[in-house]
Amino acid sequence: MSCKDMDRLIQLYVDQEINEQEHEELRHHIAGCESCLTSLTEMVTLVSSLDEIRQHELSNRPVPFVNHFLKWMVVTAVILLFVTGGPSLLTHRNTGLDQEAVTLDDEVVLPSKITVLATKKEDLHIPESGNIEVISPRLQPLKSIKIGGQTALIYPSAMPFLADKDQNWVRSMKRLVFVHVPDQETLEHLFSSVGIAMEDKDAKGMEETTFPTSIILTTGDHPRWRTFSFPENKQKVVHWFDKVASTSTIH
Repeated sequence: MSCKDMDRLIQLYVDQEINEQEHEELRHHIAGCESCLTSLTEMVTLVSSLDEIRQHELSNRPVPFVNHFLKWMVVTAVILLFVTGGPSLLTHRNTGLDQEAVTLDDEVVLPSKITVLATKKEDLHIPESGNIEVISPRLQPLKSIKIGGQTALIYPSAMPFLADKDQNWVRSMKRLVFVHVPDQETLEHLFSSVGIAMEDKDAKGMEETTFPTSIILTTGDHPRWRTFSFPENKQKVVHWFDKVASTSTIH
């Protein structure tokens, strides 16, 4: 089977809808394909990050930055067990959470609206979907924009337009995603636009970030952020958007 076929199986795997035969086909393929193994790792990391952020939203209290290290231990364990034919840890990734908590696996969530800020010169792929709205800050000031939904993605071409600290629209967002942040200075400007300063405890770990990087940030009384690898090819970007749209925020 081709790598294109593996994209579908990877999606089934992270959605926990893969059957035994498909699981074996995927395991056999990634044992000799570094590219597909990387794709699987990225998707598992995304799911782990979203679950971790949701746990933080449910508890509504700061979570130690050491969880970032623990998350990577879990991701590594998932991949190692997968390659060696062991059971999937994704099935049990929410074990230990409050039983009253509504988790990604326990609920059926309709795709939520996602707003993408990007100019017409943007190079990165933006999927075409009824739940995705693309707004160009070059055509209208961000202060005057009424952005719907709870999630906004800021693509590289839109980042220069967020230099102004007075970004009222940010207050209505529950989740912000900064895609391909090029350097530390840009990250500081972006964090400042949502009310996070370098000296704040919510910015802890920022100085350890390597660039370029992408970041998922949830707003609220205790902002929570995590770095991740934004997909490279179009099909993976589409699946990534689907995952984010189907994962609701809490606060």
